[in-house]
Amino acid sequence: MTLDDLLTHARTRDQDWVENTDGYSGVRCQAYLDNGGFLPCLRLMDGRHHITDLVERLDGTAPDAPSPDRAAFESMLSNEIWSSNAIGYWMIERVEPSPNALPLALREAIGPPINRDLWAWVFEMQDGARFNYGSCGAFDFLQLPDGYGFQDVAKVLPRKVVDQRGKLRTFNSQDKSFQGLPFYSEMKSMRCWLPLSETS
Repeated sequence: MTLDDLLTHARTRDQDWVENTDGYSGVRCQAYLDNGGFLPCLRLMDGRHHITDLVERLDGTAPDAPSPDRAAFESMLSNEIWSSNAIGYWMIERVEPSPNALPLALREAIGPPINRDLWAWVFEMQDGARFNYGSCGAFDFLQLPDGYGFQDVAKVLPRKVVDQRGKLRTFNSQDKSFQGLPFYSEMKSMRCWLPLSETS
């Protein structure tokens, strides 16, 4: 898959262009690599926007940037290097929609957090099955129960949990009776930086 192919795919924004949890927009997909590898959760991201943002923060011209100093530079660059988790576009053979990419309508229905960085909710499926979900704020890709897809979700029940007896209850992080309950959660993803903003 060429760079132009990837850019064309990523610029088809009506398919799945979202503001990601790290503040950068991108297209969520799954990817097959040229070495036979498979990535179920990949985000095609705007690399030029990211570079501009980093430069502005490093030189102190970003709106929320503190006065530049060596410690701030080191912290920012260390975070960028150690948490980059990215692959080169030249490694990608083809991309497809990811079945684990949470649809935006469901994402909005989950609502606000229970506290600062904790969400809990229940997906009720069309067949009546209910599944507990929890997240610390990463909603780009979520695990799915075997045999189900997001198209099977009939209801989103925010701030709820199904207890050991199958009863629906309001989630309380201090309630020890919820410990040990099965929860589905976010999936780790990788990034692929592309020069999107050059011509987009």
